[in-house]
Amino acid sequence: MEECSDEEIDPEEWEKVGEEYVVMDLVGMVDKECLKTCDKNRIKLIGMLDAEKPVLQLDDSIYVGNREDAPGTCVLFRTEEKTEGEDSDSDEENLKHEEFEKNQAQKFEVQFHCCTQKKLVMNQTFLSSRQEKD
Repeated sequence: MEECSDEEIDPEEWEKVGEEYVVMDLVGMVDKECLKTCDKNRIKLIGMLDAEKPVLQLDDSIYVGNREDAPGTCVLFRTEEKTEGEDSDSDEENLKHEEFEKNQAQKFEVQFHCCTQKKLVMNQTFLSSRQEKD
């Protein structure tokens, strides 16, 4: 089987069929800096959609998961940086928030994205090599 590098793949030959957002609860020793800076080539996900116990490799850590009902509703939002000319508030609301905005380094707009009542609980697993029997 021939492998393709990213440079050989033409994005115009592909179309997006669908997206699925999953709420993951990572249980174990999770390095928050690793989540922010981890190279996408060091993240592997096996069986996310169809396996009973999906597996996540995040850098050198391995997590095995199961699907559970969330104790409430998980709501996902997305943030977008506002541009200078973009104002969705009325003038009166802008005056109320003027002091607050002066203290902000950047302005972000928060928008509802989706919600779910399911989550994927991923427990950290430690692997060891198998001992061969004689």
